[in-house]
Amino acid sequence: MTKKLVSMGHEVNHKKISRIMRENGLNSVVRRKKYSPEVYERRRLLKETVPENVLQRNFYSPTPRTIFVTDITYLYTSDGVYYLNIIEDLYNREIVAWKIGASPDSYLCVETVRLLAETVDLSDAIIHSDQGSSYTSYEYRDFLLSLGVTQSCSDVGECWDNAAMESFNSILKTEGFYAKWTKKRFKECKIPSQEVFERVRNFILYYNNFRLKKDLGDLSPTMFLEKYPFGRI
Repeated sequence: MTKKLVSMGHEVNHKKISRIMRENGLNSVVRRKKYSPEVYERRRLLKETVPENVLQRNFYSPTPRTIFVTDITYLYTSDGVYYLNIIEDLYNREIVAWKIGASPDSYLCVETVRLLAETVDLSDAIIHSDQGSSYTSYEYRDFLLSLGVTQSCSDVGECWDNAAMESFNSILKTEGFYAKWTKKRFKECKIPSQEVFERVRNFILYYNNFRLKKDLGDLSPTMFLEKYPFGRI
């Protein structure tokens, strides 16, 4: 307000203006900050240090269990919305780990990687995701670092940077959900959560073991891995 009055040619002191406004109940309402300055600074640094896009849309992996993509998709149920975090191996497009949670937070993402780490040595592996807050959180990044994983992130607003994972999400929804319940019923939360969860489990088993993929020579992901266990010819 003082600067505005000065720009209009008035010579005034900011303390006087503050007093007049206070006496007349004209003080502006300032929105309180939700977090401390330290938290905001930490968040700023977090955004400035997002891992680079290592994959650069190259979704080819010559050897199994070395390069992975991951993403979170929505599960609409009559009991509320849940979140499915999935990790896919780019070598044979197999879903190697997945977990459902009530929140798309860093805990869900960390626990999904933890499931994978129980069966796979992830040292020197690459895991690629978008720049969702769960994937760029310190908790998730620190956990990957502790496993020796190189983290890769899509560029902002570039969904094609994670096209391989988006492709599976589309297949899951179209063949797994819409074909069984119709898109309308699924999106309108008509299906109980336990039915949706069971459908996820069964569809991933079907996808990994029986659904043939043209890119894999008309083999399923597990068939391809059995035929070429040490890498592509």
